[in-house]
Amino acid sequence: MAGANVFNRLSFSFDTGKFGDAIFLSDNTKDFLNTQPISLETWQKNDLANGTIITTNYYKNPVLNVCNQLKANAQNLRSLLSTIDGYDTAGGIPLSSSTSGLINEIEFFKEHTSNVAGVTKAEPTVPEDGSPVIEYPDYDSSIQIGQDLLMLLNSTDGIQDSSPVLGNMTSLFIGDDIAADTITIANAYPTLNVTLRTDLDANGNVIILSNITSTAANLIFSNIQTANGRLNIRRLHDWNFFRQGSILLEDFSRIDKLENIGNTQAFLINNLIGTDEYKQKISANT
Repeated sequence: MAGANVFNRLSFSFDTGKFGDAIFLSDNTKDFLNTQPISLETWQKNDLANGTIITTNYYKNPVLNVCNQLKANAQNLRSLLSTIDGYDTAGGIPLSSSTSGLINEIEFFKEHTSNVAGVTKAEPTVPEDGSPVIEYPDYDSSIQIGQDLLMLLNSTDGIQDSSPVLGNMTSLFIGDDIAADTITIANAYPTLNVTLRTDLDANGNVIILSNITSTAANLIFSNIQTANGRLNIRRLHDWNFFRQGSILLEDFSRIDKLENIGNTQAFLINNLIGTDEYKQKISANT
């Protein structure tokens, strides 16, 4: 039986006869267990028995592969840039540093999307200086807050779509855009590579120079910034939506209590602690 297999995970080893009458459950308890069992599908019981409850068995990051390809292309471009000793005309364009920035952003984006996809769990940042803890969304927290927001926003704004839920995880839905950026960054490599030539410096050492034009270099730079910005904007949007959603729900909890008051609270508000504005709002009852 699946239940017995799950019990075996506890490594129980004892002569139950030594429990005496303590082993027996009351009829009421057994009736409750029989009429109110925990609802589990067969596959859930089997997974519990096998001890295979790890997130990667159930969830995947849908943009992980395309992000890895984008990173590989960016790393190839950065490696090529690292070989260049000088430029004829485009030396002031920060291609190398912008490429490094894109690689860093890809890693941040992968971590965020793995969190909201359910592969990993977000860990809050706890500043050492005692400032407020910074929370980040993951799958469970995004769904919970999203469902609560949907109930609230349906009442306040008449919203009847899933945007309150999906607003925490918009980054999962831009795989096609990332794929397009991947191609663009890949194309930058041959564009730059064809401009390279070897020369000798003043000491007779072999150096590599590029005669890429400022126009072509600026286009590569712009494409790198576009890819970087796309990931950054979506990641920060999800974080902000999650945090603003949390604040909105806290405000709802506060405002909800202001209307649902009993007689004692009404007396206190009307005679002692309520502002004129608050009393007028309660009196209006709209």
